Amino acid sequence: MEGVRYGLYHGRPRELTINIALCWKVAKSRAKEPDEPWYLATTFEDAKSATNWYWQRGWIEQSFRDAKSRFGLNRVKVGSPERLSRLLMALSTALSWLTLMGLPESGLLPEGFRAAVSAWGRVSVSSMALWLLEKLGNIPLCCLPRTSSDG
Repeated sequence: MEGVRYGLYHGRPRELTINIALCWKVAKSRAKEPDEPWYLATTFEDAKSATNWYWQRGWIEQSFRDAKSRFGLNRVKVGSPERLSRLLMALSTALSWLTLMGLPESGLLPEGFRAAVSAWGRVSVSSMALWLLEKLGNIPLCCLPRTSSDG
């Protein structure tokens, strides 16, 4: 479906083409078909590009959810931009470590481990790593940077 409407660009009207895409894409791990498709209003020219972009966005949203709820960012009150910058840098480092821990290649997840499925039928790698961190109590040595004395 394709249509044209007028939009504003720097305060001036201009034509803006909006495409409507319907997507029935399902995660491989999901057992059943969705009840209804995604309805995507997009400026992408083809539905596949729009679907792929929104699919990736879903993973990003899950990471934000993890960061806000599991790390308690929704309760943080930071007084200066410098402190916020340092906090976000520490959080980025922690999320990177957690993501590496949650990858199957790390060998840290139990044999045949299947994470609980979130509301949308998939779980983020960082959610699995957070579960693992809670279970182990600390970061496994294989996830920490090696020093020259490690051999």
